[in-house]
Amino acid sequence: PETGHVGEHGPVEDYTDPYPHLLELTSGYHGFAITYRDKLTFVEAGGVWDRLLTAYCAGRRRAPVWMLGELDWRTPQAHPLDRVVTMVTVPERTAEAILRALRAGRMWAVFRMGRQAPALQRFDVTDVTSQHVAGIGESIAPLGPIRIRVSGQRGSSEPGPARVFLIKDGAVVQMEEVTAEEFDLVWTDDAPPTRGFYRVVFQGPAGLIYTNPIFVR
Repeated sequence: PETGHVGEHGPVEDYTDPYPHLLELTSGYHGFAITYRDKLTFVEAGGVWDRLLTAYCAGRRRAPVWMLGELDWRTPQAHPLDRVVTMVTVPERTAEAILRALRAGRMWAVFRMGRQAPALQRFDVTDVTSQHVAGIGESIAPLGPIRIRVSGQRGSSEPGPARVFLIKDGAVVQMEEVTAEEFDLVWTDDAPPTRGFYRVVFQGPAGLIYTNPIFVR
């Protein structure tokens, strides 16, 4: 929705304005795609996507809006097929399992900017009292405090900061710089009084990661 388009088809020229604001004015869709790493204000903390998720948590939207990565593929040289990928969590490698995961939001987008890409190995929320665990796209109703865990790999030994951001209800509540190739971060929080969400953003020399949310309460 953030990417405009100008094209020519013989004597006919087509033009499309960016339209992120229209997603707040419409309904009946299940998700959207992020494509270019220089056009990601839609998924920044407090942006349009967070407002859509907040509206769902408040009961003003019937369903959450999911995010996935998309490649505007033109040629292998300009856009390698693995430059932007959508990773899904599935119990088995079948088309049916992948479609169920996409519908349920159990996915995250990875932008590769170098030879290797960063990797997300874990993002979940645990109810400390009951030990119930929710992953990406899932919900949890904790009895008390919660534990948020994020682990993965930087994907690059190149110098430069790599940062992991924890976003809660549209605001960045934690930020950690990671220097080692592998990272494993744990945060704790009180159970929210009303329904809310957490999501994670990774930014580093090797690329970017954006997750779908985990809903709490």
